[in-house]
This record gives sequence, structure tokens and C-alpha cells, in this order.
Amino acid sequence: MSDSEIIDFEKLKNKKCKRMCSYRQEWEQSYPFLKRVDTNVHKAFCNVCMKSFMISHGGLNDVKRHINVPEHLWGERARKNTQTLQQFLKRDVLTTVEEKVIAAELTKVYHSVNYNMSYNSIECDSKLSPASCLIYNVLAPASIEEIVEKLRLGVFYSISTDASNHGHIKLFPIIVRFYSPDNGISTCLLDFYEDPDEKAIDIYNNIKNRIKVLDLDFTNVSAYSADNANVNFGKNNSVYKLLFQDNANILPAGTIAKIFMTMLLKKKKLLKCAKSQDKYSFKNKN
Repeated sequence: MSDSEIIDFEKLKNKKCKRMCSYRQEWEQSYPFLKRVDTNVHKAFCNVCMKSFMISHGGLNDVKRHINVPEHLWGERARKNTQTLQQFLKRDVLTTVEEKVIAAELTKVYHSVNYNMSYNSIECDSKLSPASCLIYNVLAPASIEEIVEKLRLGVFYSISTDASNHGHIKLFPIIVRFYSPDNGISTCLLDFYEDPDEKAIDIYNNIKNRIKVLDLDFTNVSAYSADNANVNFGKNNSVYKLLFQDNANILPAGTIAKIFMTMLLKKKKLLKCAKSQDKYSFKNKN
């Protein structure tokens, strides 16, 4: 190969990076639901869908394409339908018939979710707004706000997460567990997001960013709980190692089911060893 045919891979790499689009602050003037992702300039966060999406290839065209996806359109409709609910619920005393209907529907939806009932069982008799809109735009934010207020009092808490595949969608819950004198040990869902990336650095960035957005003190995180995959508790590069660099007091904790299963397997192995030893000693005696 001649000198003229030698490929400068470093130059090609830099050329590729220059072609990738980055987030621009002026987009928020036309699209106020957008927000910058601090850890990745090639992503944008949508406050309607509550998830981030890539804008590296199309830039503003990716944003325009995103506002036409069914999930974003559904979120916009849900926001418009629930704007009047917040105005009604600001009052301490419900006086009109419509306000009492709202209170009754919220109560019914709350108990339906509490007992894991399907949305379809409560959609048919909803007068003002679909049950799913009440859950996503009224009950869920109120529940998260109540949890955050308790955690902001300086309470120590642990964080748990795990990836779950639903078809081509990869979902991550963020669960916190803490103790309070009034309620004892509480286990609460703090966030639920979608992200196709499952690397250690991506999971770490999502945890840190969501704690930062909620204005919680990261130094109060006492433990990180997840399954025993290398991405979570590997020796070299894992989510726990990255969290430990920011807070040296974080303890590693596997899932309760995994710990229990490991304990059973070890106990079963010990029982097999004990049985084999008894059998061997019985043969020697004979």
C-alpha cells in the first residue's frame, strides 16, 4: 500500500464526530418541553414523555420527528385534559358537584392501582378524564413529591434498579428504601424511565441525573441494590464502582431474591456433602 493510500483513521474519527449534531439551547424557545441532558450533548430530554431521545443524526429534525410519535401525542392530550383538575383540587373544601365527582374518581383510581386492577375496569364509568391520565398526571406526581419531601429531611436511603425488556423497549425503575419514625421501612418507586443503553456508565448517569433533578442529597445514599451481573458489581467497571467514587459510604447489596437463592444453593450443597460423608462413614463401619 502506497503512502497516498494510507487511511488516517484518527482524521476519519474526528470527521465523524463533527458531523454529529449537538443539543442547542435556543430550541427550548420553540419547544419548551425540551431539556438538556448533562451527560450527553447528543441527546434531548422530553418533559412530556419523561424520557431522553437521540438528536445526533438529524438535530432539529429529530425533535420534529419526536413530537409526532404516538407516545408524545398521547402525553400532550393527557396534559390538556388534566389542566382543569389541578385548578379544582387547589381548594381545601369541595363545594360543587363537579369537584366531588373529581374527588370520587381520584379515590376510585387510587384504590384500583393499589390493588393492581386493570385500567379497563375503571375507564367505562369515568366522567371527566381517563383513569390513565389521572394516574400519570395527578396521582403519580403527588406520590413522588411526597417521597421526595421525606428524603429531603436528611434521611439515608438505598437505591435499587434493574433492566426489564418489553419487546424492543428497555425500562429501568429506580426504587428507594428508607426508614421513617412514622411509617417504619418504606419501599417506594422514585422514577421509571426508558433507555436503550445498558452500559454501566449509562445506568450510573441516569441515577445521578434523576437524583440531581429531584434535588436530593447523593451523600445520603447508603446502599446500591441490583442483580449480581458484572455491569452492576464488576470489579473493574461497574455501576457500583462509579457510585462508590462519588460516595465512599455506599454499600453493595444484591437483590433479596438473589441472596435467598444463593443461600438455598449453598445450604443444598452442604446437605449433599453431609449426606455423602455419612454414607462413606457408614460403609467404613460395615
